[in-house]
Amino acid sequence: MADLSITAPLTHPGTLFLLFCFEWPRLWWERISPFGMALEPGEVERRFDEYFEIERIAGTEKPDFSKLIARHAAYLMIRKGDRK
Repeated sequence: MADLSITAPLTHPGTLFLLFCFEWPRLWWERISPFGMALEPGEVERRFDEYFEIERIAGTEKPDFSKLIARHAAYLMIRKGDRK
């Protein structure tokens, strides 16, 4: 899973970063598992908004838990300028 501590040092202002992820509200059993498979809605913004401009460019709108992959999303992120 993408993490700011890995992503930020590899980028500079203006860098484009495409993040594809599984995204749905965690079910009760996913909350107790140490191996999270999906991000929760809004988690991309919470994790990356300080350093990246974020635009959701693709994905499904509503989770469908009858499918193996309930919901997916793609985000185009552009690294913001250095903070002074």
